[in-house]
Amino acid sequence: MKLKFRGFSLIELMIVIAIIGILASIAVPSYRNYIMKARVAELLDVGSALKNAVNDYIQGTAATTLDCTNIQYNVPLATANVATAAITKAAAAANGCQINVTGTATSNATKITITPTLQADGSITWVCSSGKSQFAPSNCQ
Repeated sequence: MKLKFRGFSLIELMIVIAIIGILASIAVPSYRNYIMKARVAELLDVGSALKNAVNDYIQGTAATTLDCTNIQYNVPLATANVATAAITKAAAAANGCQINVTGTATSNATKITITPTLQADGSITWVCSSGKSQFAPSNCQ
């Protein structure tokens, strides 16, 4: 009498479930970090829109100093991950600007600060900092 084997044994099914569990335990934390980094990247997008406002002001007025008190801008808060976004006077410089973008709790309340420096040739260099947030992009650490 010949026996036909049908299906999987209980051991085989338990091994497959264990492998799926191990993969899920690795994938879920990585996915959460990925989502948080994407939310913090949205803060940089809002900061880029405000960088354009500073660039337009400097080029439009041929300013020789970064005095941000007269810059007109609209805050693009079209995302649920941005709590505040503003162009403010830099505390460290007499005539300086800073772009401050703060995230909501969904983006770990990360604060991005983008500081412009006006060069002698009229160009602007930008420095980004995030207080060493682990979710900020590497160019903004």
